[in-house]
Amino acid sequence: MKRPLAALGCSLLLGACADSAPPGQTDASSAAAGRQAPREAFFVVLTGPAAVKAIPHGVDVRSPAAGAATKKRVLEIGAEQAALEPLLIAEGAEVIAHLTRLANAMQVMTDETTARRIAGLPGVLRVEKVPLVERSLLSAVPAIGAPAVWAQIPGIKGAGITIGIIDSGIDYTHADFAGVGTVDAYTTNDPDVIEPGTFPTTKVIGGIDFVGDAYNPSANIGPNPDPDPLDCVTAVGEQISGGHGTHVAGIAAGTGVTAAGASFAGPYEASIDPSDFLVGPGVAPEASLFALKVFGCQGSTTMLTSALDRAADPNNDGSFDDRLDVVNGSLGSSFGLGSQVTGDMITELTGVGTLVVAAAGNDGQNFFATGSPASFPEVLSVAASVDNRLVNLRVTAPAAASYPAAEGMFTASLVSTGALSAPLVLADPVLGCEPFNNAAAMPGAIALIDRGSCAFVDKFANAVAAGAIGAVLIDNDVANLPFAMSGTPGTSPIPGVMVTQAHGALLKTALSNGPVTIGLDPTDIYTGPGAELLAGFSSRGPSAIDGRLKPEISAPGSAIDSAGVGSGNQPRTNQGTSMACPMVTGAAALLRQAKPSLSPLEVKAALMNGSASLADFAGTKYTSTVVGAGRVDIERSVNSTLLAAFNRDSGEVGISFGSTIAATPQTVVRDFQVQNQGATTETVALTIEPTFELPGVVVSVEPAELVLAAGASEAAQLTLEFDPTLLGDAGPDPGTAATQGQQSPQARHYLNQATGRIRMQSASSDIVLPYTGSVRAASTEHGVPPSECGPAPAEGEPIVITREGGGAHPAPVITAFQLSALDDADERSPTDPEIAMTDLRAVGVATDLKTAEPFGSAFVYFGIAVEGPWTTPARGPLSVVKIRINTDQSGGDEYEVRVEARNPDGPFRDALVASPYNLDTGERGERFPVNDVLADEAHSYPFTSTVLVVPVNLNDIGIEEDAVAFEWDVRAERPDLLVGGSDELHGTFDINELWIDTAINGLDGKPIFIGDEPIKVALTPGAQSSGAPLDVLLLEHTNQPGQQWEVVSLAPQAVGNLSIAATAPASIAESETAEVVLTITNGDRPGPGVTVTGTTVGGELVSATTTAGSCTPGASLSCSLGDLAAGATAEIRATVRGAAGATVSLQASISSTLACETSSDDNSATASLTVGGTTTPPGTTTEAGRVTPSGGCACDMSPSAPRSTGLAWLAAVGLVLSRRTRARRPEARR
Repeated sequence: MKRPLAALGCSLLLGACADSAPPGQTDASSAAAGRQAPREAFFVVLTGPAAVKAIPHGVDVRSPAAGAATKKRVLEIGAEQAALEPLLIAEGAEVIAHLTRLANAMQVMTDETTARRIAGLPGVLRVEKVPLVERSLLSAVPAIGAPAVWAQIPGIKGAGITIGIIDSGIDYTHADFAGVGTVDAYTTNDPDVIEPGTFPTTKVIGGIDFVGDAYNPSANIGPNPDPDPLDCVTAVGEQISGGHGTHVAGIAAGTGVTAAGASFAGPYEASIDPSDFLVGPGVAPEASLFALKVFGCQGSTTMLTSALDRAADPNNDGSFDDRLDVVNGSLGSSFGLGSQVTGDMITELTGVGTLVVAAAGNDGQNFFATGSPASFPEVLSVAASVDNRLVNLRVTAPAAASYPAAEGMFTASLVSTGALSAPLVLADPVLGCEPFNNAAAMPGAIALIDRGSCAFVDKFANAVAAGAIGAVLIDNDVANLPFAMSGTPGTSPIPGVMVTQAHGALLKTALSNGPVTIGLDPTDIYTGPGAELLAGFSSRGPSAIDGRLKPEISAPGSAIDSAGVGSGNQPRTNQGTSMACPMVTGAAALLRQAKPSLSPLEVKAALMNGSASLADFAGTKYTSTVVGAGRVDIERSVNSTLLAAFNRDSGEVGISFGSTIAATPQTVVRDFQVQNQGATTETVALTIEPTFELPGVVVSVEPAELVLAAGASEAAQLTLEFDPTLLGDAGPDPGTAATQGQQSPQARHYLNQATGRIRMQSASSDIVLPYTGSVRAASTEHGVPPSECGPAPAEGEPIVITREGGGAHPAPVITAFQLSALDDADERSPTDPEIAMTDLRAVGVATDLKTAEPFGSAFVYFGIAVEGPWTTPARGPLSVVKIRINTDQSGGDEYEVRVEARNPDGPFRDALVASPYNLDTGERGERFPVNDVLADEAHSYPFTSTVLVVPVNLNDIGIEEDAVAFEWDVRAERPDLLVGGSDELHGTFDINELWIDTAINGLDGKPIFIGDEPIKVALTPGAQSSGAPLDVLLLEHTNQPGQQWEVVSLAPQAVGNLSIAATAPASIAESETAEVVLTITNGDRPGPGVTVTGTTVGGELVSATTTAGSCTPGASLSCSLGDLAAGATAEIRATVRGAAGATVSLQASISSTLACETSSDDNSATASLTVGGTTTPPGTTTEAGRVTPSGGCACDMSPSAPRSTGLAWLAAVGLVLSRRTRARRPEARR
């Protein structure tokens, strides 16, 4: 439950959940007067199950029985939604879509306030905001091995497989889809209706437009569906809008367009020559296409789920017997921002037999940037590579090295001419811009020419005129690799290549020493550094949802030619993971044809298993969270008989160790399965291929060898051993730059990742399985109160909070704040990480106002702690935690401080900042690093953390020097459930009620302490008389999650005193019993959790009773008295029996959770009774002790000073003792 902190400094109160507005405030969506809440798309999820849930377990989803069940349930859902729809309309919502097959949900347009009301309607399970999804747009088919698969017997070309394209539609009139192939056929086609005979076609066998061409949710233009999925031709600025789906469809399954402009009908062979085509064939040229149009001509979409629902039932008859085989989604929202509805529907769609392939995104090499829906477990997430597709130029006489060479765009292709071997002759003049002076030496030779001074085609024309049968051009710029010379295809009748400046110099040197013969062979492909690279725009992982492996596979996505919308038969060149995605989709179609028994997730595993490794120019391999398993190689996947996966039932093929943040050595183990799908026994060797070595990390696999019978599957084990003391405060990996930005580079935050691939080799197969995990050395720091039982600290004087602990991190980072709000953990957090990461636990505030000069440089700092770790607090457009500011108590917030990337719309997003925004004007104020320290000054680890510091300049939130006070709300928002999925704490900041200054002694006057620097704070004037708790919130950034925050009190604890005294007879007759009376007395403070324990020596304890609480029967004394009020007393009567000839003693002690006590000398007592003779009557003096008025022995523990006098003296000088048995204050550590 949420509770206020009574009399808390700054008048800061604990807030309520965001489901209801705090007292005196309006709802966030309409906070400021005059600002109208925007209408957005929301899912209204109903309580009843989706139609797919009606299929009985074990029944084939394509069977008549399954069809009958789903058709019946579709009708029932229709009735349920029809009953709810009038209620939604009455609330002011507009219903724009019905989901019935894979979900029971309706999609509506409304504002957030109305959405919250709708969540309470009968029959509504929950309401979710629909994320906006963008198109992932920013030579390749042979590179992934498709032609080799086409040529197999029988040829695998995608026949019988249907691919769904969720995109902007398909121009089915284009020749690449066996259409009419003219511009007129496109321009005369009405995109709102289907003219007779135009659609569907033999290639694009069906489709639907869910939105209409004008649809653009970013511009608040809603959907207007129609039956015709024809693509748009519109282009807006640099963003290609229309034509995206056409281009994507062509890559996946286009037929190809010949150089003459006609649709290509085959044959599709391994020796296919790209120069013979205007548009090359797609990866699966004989597969069928189904157009699921969810984009208008411009903008984004919220209609992805409508397309997923139709993918399960393309003909819309309620049965899944025609479900699509593969669905391509070249779209997404950055940083894994998806909805629970979308994720659940993808799970169900996969379950009915459809593989979903999605683009990882084009947000560059930023951690966690990979998008949704690619981030869902079942989806195959695709990164983009660059296929340089170079051949080797080999020096054959005298035998020497080989050099990468790039064929020209205008030269005769080596595929068409065949391999070439001839003498190399240096042109004269060497630039080749004039007729050759040495033309007599050129017939039958290959000319060597320098680049520069004239066009490529002119140089080659002079080479042809001299009789050369080929030409090699030397680049005149320094470069790692050569590039393809531009020009109109077919211009030159001879083949030609370019080599780098450095390699050209080597060729010239060789010629100066004598004749040189070179060879060029189209099958001799260059595979050295740079042959295939990561595309710089491709999004990096791991998943922002849970840190698991994403992306999972790569494919060429840079400068890809495919069908151009509205062009009849012409190509268009695009790049992006949008282009890489259909490469993999087409490969999946080929694999589904080749191995029809594989499930969708087995197809996913097989594609990943067959991937080829990628490395940069220096030969450094890319990490698994950049390229996944590697570049898709469909030939290897089709021909492999081995299959490996971590969990192919859930879709998690690669192995994720998660995040290991530790102060001591740790071992993390993951099991995975290897299956032999072949017909004979296979012996499989298992080895590890780490991406790079990481100090303190060892990854190993066991066993080293598996013997698998045909069809058998066995488990193997991957182990990560991590010694954080060896890792320390490590820098970024070899493939990660330390800074981001071009004009003003700034240090970035990063993960230290242990990544690589398990390689499994047998006589017939060679497969890989990627793994990843992040590691971090942690500290174990915590603060100790300066004096829990001493006098109150003096105002203005430094107060040292001692740091205890240690750990493996060499430079611990701690920030300190006055505690402002505290909250219990949500009971759901332990089992739901999404709730835990937004479950606000504590908020503290600090300011440097006392030392800042001038006022305009003063800051307020918010320290925030949540229950469970987020991956990153800045997930693209979503700030997981943010702060609303109200400066005038008007009932509306004027400012919002968000956590975001320094460059939120650009390629550099690992430098995180706090950005204040004016909610009325949209203007952004000055931004400052989160945690108030740059990443190159100290590593404060905002990634995978539960704590964060948000600095705000007071000027940027409208605060003036004479009135430093405002109301604030700290909010945490779930990325997967944007309605009813937030938490909130609120309060008021007033400089006149900030009783603890945590910044004055910190680093540069800020509330941050690094390394061994002591934590020094100070009380401000009036603190001691304020009645405030004087609690400090410490955020321990370098500790491991779960130990990253605590509350330390500066106020001395209340001083009390508990005492125990024993009275008993001096002697006891043999074999008889006697009663020992223990009297417990409490001082003038409440005594919490009082317990009394004791042992009997020389006899036995028979029984015990108490006037407060209860005693537990047993051989030893054990009584729980509970809480004793101030001044209260209690008695315990213990019956003892002595052994013959001995002295029986009862030794008792008292304990409690009282923090401070004036004396511990009276916390134990002993009563001794002599056994033998007669029992001493009460009041008789014996050797056992002195006679008390009640008659008996008051056996107090010696020495026994008069307690009243001693207490008075101790209190007078302000000295008290801390109880050793005290418990740490509740809520003190998290």
